[in-house]
Amino acid sequence: MKASLKIETPNDYLRSLTEPRRKIWATVHKAICLAAPRLTPHIKYGMLGYGTYHYKYASGREGDWFIVGLASQKNYISLYICACDNDGYLAERNKDRLGIVSALRSSKT
Repeated sequence: MKASLKIETPNDYLRSLTEPRRKIWATVHKAICLAAPRLTPHIKYGMLGYGTYHYKYASGREGDWFIVGLASQKNYISLYICACDNDGYLAERNKDRLGIVSALRSSKT
């Protein structure tokens, strides 16, 4: 079940889910909050985001996004890790340790 775009808080998001999805989602949410306590949870495009960063491409396109995201999709729960350093994307560098993961790169346009 994908969350409604009308959801405004992390607690609203959790209450909107049915079991067993609610329990799984709550466990992942708590783990993220413990691992990255400085990343404030907020709702962005119907997903739960943790922390924010401002991006700007060479083309001039810019915006704001989350550093970590958690979403309840129709058939699964998605975890988005949008973190990189000079060595590349964190999720991509650790894909062997993460298990079944789809790594998507953003366009640099």
